[in-house]
Amino acid sequence: MSGAVMTTVAWMLRASVAATFAGHGALAFGVNDKWLKYMSVAGFSASTSRQLMPVIGVVDMVVAALALWPSVDPALFAWAALWGISTALMRPLAGEGVLEFVERAGNWVPAACMLVLTTAGQAVPFWAKPAVAAAGAHAYVQTSLDAHIAGAAVVFAAGLVFCLLQRSVSGGKLHLS
Repeated sequence: MSGAVMTTVAWMLRASVAATFAGHGALAFGVNDKWLKYMSVAGFSASTSRQLMPVIGVVDMVVAALALWPSVDPALFAWAALWGISTALMRPLAGEGVLEFVERAGNWVPAACMLVLTTAGQAVPFWAKPAVAAAGAHAYVQTSLDAHIAGAAVVFAAGLVFCLLQRSVSGGKLHLS
């Protein structure tokens, strides 16, 4: 892929991270009562959650702005990906289906992609150093390959589950619109 295409893809991913965090930040700043049950999964009372949400909202909006900063530290994207995964996991942990987590992949995958892109030139990215130190470089390369294969399998399985559920709900006909 050419450098110009990679630059365009990176900016599209940055824009996605920024939009996700700006939107969710605005909702949190305004105290979204629908999120109280997700906060309770983390052990927060409704009262504490209402006090924390505006703070979380401001942090999310700062992340949104920094995601558009060209020389931002890749740690920002690590944070965004981890925060996105953890908040997406709150839904199934709060009793909603696992597809609620799968559906929210768009909230954290762009940040994870930016983390990979912004650390691609490093021999061992900062976020992988503990694994490399514990297992050695060969194990890191094998683990990286295994993670790619596992990731592809999860995406395939999620798509298959979605299609099967969609088909069962629609009386045997697959409607994706």
